[in-house]
Amino acid sequence: MDYLGNQFGLLLVDKPAGLTSHDVVNQARKVLKTKTIGHTGTLDPFATGLLVLAIGRATKLMPYLNNHDKTYEATMILGLETDTLDPSGKVVREENCENIRKEAIFKALEHYTGTFYQEAPAYSAVKVAGRKLYEYQRKGLKIPAMPQREVSVYSYENIDVKDQKAGKIKVSFTVKVSKGTYIRQLAKDLGAYLNIPASLVALKRITSGPYSVTDAIPYEKLMEGNLSIIDPLAGMGFSKIVMSDDITKKIDNGAFVEREYFPDESDTIIYDKYGKPVAIYRFDPERKVMRMAVKLL
Repeated sequence: MDYLGNQFGLLLVDKPAGLTSHDVVNQARKVLKTKTIGHTGTLDPFATGLLVLAIGRATKLMPYLNNHDKTYEATMILGLETDTLDPSGKVVREENCENIRKEAIFKALEHYTGTFYQEAPAYSAVKVAGRKLYEYQRKGLKIPAMPQREVSVYSYENIDVKDQKAGKIKVSFTVKVSKGTYIRQLAKDLGAYLNIPASLVALKRITSGPYSVTDAIPYEKLMEGNLSIIDPLAGMGFSKIVMSDDITKKIDNGAFVEREYFPDESDTIIYDKYGKPVAIYRFDPERKVMRMAVKLL
């Protein structure tokens, strides 16, 4: 499609451990020579895997891209907790948990399946009273109240439980979750259910919505400028329609469009006669018309 390029597309990158998500974005900005790049979900420096970058005008699609469910491969240690709940932190609790049985671990996983409220990790970028939580921790300030959000854990697969030295237990699994779910906090919660400390030791994001790490380029290719930009609209699953010049002129001014022009009331991508995406329109139930959600040109 000729509208794809440095100013409108997605770039899938397989982030290595040791880099921040911002490091990857900065590298993409250098290679693509544009500052208009965003990502659809932070990966902590210790974590690896899929980072979806929106380039140029595709950043307008972030409200949709950020809503995607995600899948992770996670490994946690029962019997040890760090202040950051991951390998980068300092050990704050340690216990022998050799008396914990597999049945209890599976029961904990079952308990944390479904929709529930999850507390944000103390070391996270969630803001409380204008400050990020990690700023409270680093400055030794008291947090007014720990924020919570509703999250969903859909399933656990490939569960593997192995005894480790010093009375620790390593638990690995693949987990599918809703947006905004902290896997670090999930590890802590699973440990709390078993009445023992717990932290992550490894985390890899393998999917975000329709996008998979198997389709992502290694960070080394990004550094070399060996890129593969993909259509940001192809995976959205929206209805598509081509409009005539007179309608696209109205759309360019943000005008409402009569419902009768659309196949249904779902979000719809409008293209001009040359195949370029013009806007995404959605149904306005009060006015009974379609109105602009995102202008793409």
